Amino acid sequence: MRQSGRWLCASLFLLLACRHPRHALPAFSDYPTADTSTAPLTHIDIPPDSSSARWLANLTPLIGSRPNFAGHYVATDWPAGWPVGRVFALVDVRTGRAWVTRLDPIIATEYRLASTLLLVDPAAQVHAALDDTTRTFQDVRDLAWTFYYRWDGERFTKLDSTKVYP
Repeated sequence: MRQSGRWLCASLFLLLACRHPRHALPAFSDYPTADTSTAPLTHIDIPPDSSSARWLANLTPLIGSRPNFAGHYVATDWPAGWPVGRVFALVDVRTGRAWVTRLDPIIATEYRLASTLLLVDPAAQVHAALDDTTRTFQDVRDLAWTFYYRWDGERFTKLDSTKVYP
C-alpha cells in the first residue's frame, strides 16, 4: 500500500507540473541597456582576415544608420546560404568595431534599442514565414526553436530556448 501511495503522489506531482506553464521566458524589459546613443554610424573597423571581404559588402551600407540594438549598436543580418541560414552582425556606433556572430538564425532576429536581449527565430516571425502546408511537416516543427541571448558588449550568452511548435 505504501508503494502505491508514493506512485500516486509522484503521478499527481507530474500531472500538476505539466499543467502549469513553464517559467517565464526572457523579455526585452528584463534586460535594459544602461544608456543609448542617437549618433549615426560613421565608420566600420573590420579586422583584416580572410572573412573580412564577405563582411564588408554587407556592413558598409550601414554607415549613416542609427543604433537599433543594446543602446549603441547597429544590428543587421543577411542570408548565408542553405543550410546555414542567416548571419547576424553588430557594429558599435561609438567605436566602429564589428562583430559577426555564429548564432545562425534561420528565419529572423528580433531586438530593441533599449535592451541587450536578442531573439533568434522569434515564434511570431517563424509562424508568419512558414505557410500552413509547411507547418504540418513534423521535421520542420521539430527544428523550429526560438533562442534567447543576452549581449554583454563582447559576446552573446544563451539564456533560454523554447520550441515554436510544442
